[in-house]
Amino acid sequence: MLEYVEACKVQYVKCVLLGAKDHAKDEGLSERGIKALFNLSKERGRDAFIPINDIYLRSGIEPNQSGSAGLWLWLVDKTNAGIVERLESQRAYRIRKEFYRAVERVLSEYAQQI
Repeated sequence: MLEYVEACKVQYVKCVLLGAKDHAKDEGLSERGIKALFNLSKERGRDAFIPINDIYLRSGIEPNQSGSAGLWLWLVDKTNAGIVERLESQRAYRIRKEFYRAVERVLSEYAQQI
């Protein structure tokens, strides 16, 4: 049963990524932001909140392009995907534990297709 749940999470992450690609105004920011966050998380640990300035530097996104370093679509709130959580007091982000493996798998599959 757990394999099924994980497969559903992977499909969900894929849908969010593809939805971001279809959103004309996004300009690839969501993809660049989640890749940067994931790579920084691999370096610093899954539980670490990553400061937004580090995500800007890694992704190449400028603050005037996106106030959330491209992570707006991935955030936990009423209207977004709920895959990334934000630590308000420090403007830092991390991939929620229950989605980390799904994000890893999707980004790995996507990298192999390029």
